[in-house]
Amino acid sequence: MRQRIQRGARLPDVELAYLADGELRNVRPDAIFAGQRAILIGFPGAFTPVCHGKHLPDFVAAWPALIGSGFDLVAWISPNDPWTQDMWAAQIDPENRLRRFSDGNLAFAGATGLTCNANDLFMGERCERFSMILDNAVVDRVSVEPHYATLSCTSAAAVLEMD
Repeated sequence: MRQRIQRGARLPDVELAYLADGELRNVRPDAIFAGQRAILIGFPGAFTPVCHGKHLPDFVAAWPALIGSGFDLVAWISPNDPWTQDMWAAQIDPENRLRRFSDGNLAFAGATGLTCNANDLFMGERCERFSMILDNAVVDRVSVEPHYATLSCTSAAAVLEMD
């Protein structure tokens, strides 16, 4: 396992994906976060109890406060494919306030040292639950939960306190 990404590090040059009008698009983190003060949240998986029941809804509800505190963008990644992400977002974020990106190949999670094994839940290798504050695609702050099934230091309130 690679060392986790640290403050001051530039985001890795890897491909993420998303859907635009049903079409698959590839994008690199620099293109997403260049010139932006942003929050990036990592979720282990769509529709899982903590991600679906608490973590993503927490950020959707806090979006006005996050934007009001000076963030230009709130985005999330998960190891799910872009089609699953769209179905998930349609339920929790129908206004598309948060941008979503697929790390289905775990390129981002692997390059940042943010992978974990969730075999106990039959999910295999996943992205850890994390939050990052970014400034122009450079990590300003990063928090990682001690276990992918917990939610404490990566909540929207914790991100606002980090800032």
